[in-house]
Formats: sequence, C-alpha cells, structure tokens
Amino acid sequence: MEGPTRGGLWNKVAVVTGGGSGVGRAVAKAVARQGANVVVADFDEPRMDRTVGEILKLGTSEAAIALSTDVRSDASVRSLARDSIKAMGHVDILVNAAGVLLQGKLELISSKDWSWMLETNRSVPCGPATRSFRTCPSAARATSSTRFRTAASFRPTR
Repeated sequence: MEGPTRGGLWNKVAVVTGGGSGVGRAVAKAVARQGANVVVADFDEPRMDRTVGEILKLGTSEAAIALSTDVRSDASVRSLARDSIKAMGHVDILVNAAGVLLQGKLELISSKDWSWMLETNRSVPCGPATRSFRTCPSAARATSSTRFRTAASFRPTR
C-alpha cells in the first residue's frame, strides 16, 4: 500500500482479545481501517475467522490473523503473546476486549456457566493478557495497552 491509503496505525501490530464479536470485533476493524496489522484472539473460531476475513476485505492492512485464545488461561495467553510476535514480528497495541454475557432467566443459568462468565470477565482488565504481554521480552516494544470491559463485567454501585 502506498500514499494516502496509509492510516495513523500503519506498520503497527494490534492484538485484540475478544475480537470475534461485539466491542472486540469493532475495535479490530477500526484499527485495521487505520492500517494496523491485526491479531484477532477469541475462543470462538468461526467468529474469529469471520472478523479476519472482514479485515482483509477492507484492504487497509497488510495482514490479519486469528489465534484461538482462552483469556482465563495463563498458558493460552502466553501462547497468544509468543505466537503474535512470531507471526507479526512485534506487538505495539494490546486491546483487552474479551467479555461474555449470559442471557436468559437467572434461575436457568447453571452455576458452571455463571462461574465461566464471571471468570472470563474478571480476567480481562488485569489478567493473563496484560501480564503476558508486559513480561514477554519480545513484546518490550509495546507502546500501549488499552483495556475495555463489557457491560457484563461492571457491578452496579450503591
């Protein structure tokens, strides 16, 4: 790509957790529109692949890849950091946008599903992703870490 098609994030690499849907998908596409190469990380592979396809179709990024990741798992997130750097050479931006929201009547949600939702949403703001990218020697070049929370991760205040 040349000239005016290059955006403000040209030659930057953004890793977006939760990039398969919702806020994460929107952020992944937004940074791609600005020229960033994007690593879409999510546990839902079909949604991840759809986001990568949409990013590549934009034609504003040189690369976009999908890496299956469970943000609750230190090992999975360490793999994300390592594999992102291996594939892209470096990481400049980390956007923690992973989050889940179970819908339906509260009494119909199993305790296992409830725990999964809480653990996933609790992990995002300061969990494995942030720690893994900050402590990975190859990620020392990272310049920003942006954290997003979904509505499901907020508690009402009294």
